Amino acid sequence: MKLVKPLTLLVCLLCLSYESSAAVKGKYVYATSWDDGYFLDPYHETISGFESNVNKEMGLCTDTTERRVPGKLVGKKCYVEWKGREYSNSEFFLLREGQGYFKLLTPYNKSDIMKKGITPGSYDEGNPVYHCRIQSQADRIDLLGKYNPSRNGCYYGIWGTHFRSVNDPTVTLSVFVAR
Repeated sequence: MKLVKPLTLLVCLLCLSYESSAAVKGKYVYATSWDDGYFLDPYHETISGFESNVNKEMGLCTDTTERRVPGKLVGKKCYVEWKGREYSNSEFFLLREGQGYFKLLTPYNKSDIMKKGITPGSYDEGNPVYHCRIQSQADRIDLLGKYNPSRNGCYYGIWGTHFRSVNDPTVTLSVFVAR
């Protein structure tokens, strides 16, 4: 009987876990705040949300860094949360329309979300990050952000940064998944 080296076994286990939690790579279009062309192109994902009782049309976007952080398009800027701060981007990618829908996130469907979630291809703490939606009547918000599976919650920017866990009963969290 041939023994397998522990390092080889670890590498194989990592490969298996990556394959079993494969996410769906989204299709995006590049846009800038000084080019109004994408506003005339209605074919990107949007939601009607609100911040502090102000209704806003928001698009699902990412920044243009290699991180490709998911965020929200408000007006002509893509806002993303990264390491405790909210960043405004004049250049960004918009998620093309018709790829999926928001699915309620529960403590029990994380593995399904990780298989079907739409991702821009970025990783955080070894897992793909996904687009998420945070809804709270108490805080008067309905926003877009990024879902980090290793933290099992959504990060979102609103005058800084915030985080809400799937176990928080005061919010409804959803993740954008493939049809």
